Amino acid sequence: MPKFKNNNVSISYEIYGTGKPVVLLHGGAVDFNNNYVQTGWVETLNRGGFQVIGINFRGYGESDKSNDPDFYGTANFSNDVINLIKHLKFTHVYLIGYSMGTVIAFDLLYNHSKYFSKAVLMATGNGLIGIPPFILGKYPPLTAQNATEIEIPTLIISGEMDLVLGKGEKVAQSLPQGKYLEIKNANHFELATDTKVHQSTINFLIKD
Repeated sequence: MPKFKNNNVSISYEIYGTGKPVVLLHGGAVDFNNNYVQTGWVETLNRGGFQVIGINFRGYGESDKSNDPDFYGTANFSNDVINLIKHLKFTHVYLIGYSMGTVIAFDLLYNHSKYFSKAVLMATGNGLIGIPPFILGKYPPLTAQNATEIEIPTLIISGEMDLVLGKGEKVAQSLPQGKYLEIKNANHFELATDTKVHQSTINFLIKD
């Protein structure tokens, strides 16, 4: 598995296929392999004409780990993603985030927008803009005002029965180019394998 160094921290990543590059950000309870490889996302995206770049956040997979809480956090995760993009010499990429990965993706879209063409944020909710009750305490949210400044076309996908991060219709409404898809009867984890989620993601990314 390839790795690169960011400020002496070793970050592992995986690349599959050829085509338009899309960077995938995994959730908090899994690594890239569990979140995307085992759930069929690599095949879906490769068939759709995309090259998959999967990062393992620090603390996950074969990336470096630490007992120091300051080793982690939104800023460090986001910085690792940007440095991976630079390491691979990409100027623009598509972005996909799942669960915790959507928090990092939202930060990237706001603070590093020049690198991203479109984004899909799955298994996420209104906590991304600080609306309770589903807020990830370790990852401070942006505000609705921040969201209005994100011009990148973004699809928010939530499960109707998501009791982990809830639903994200207000996030989508706050984004100038936001779209919202709610999957009926789906919980937080089922979105990863849902065929409608897979196809809707491809349709959104390839649409002009």
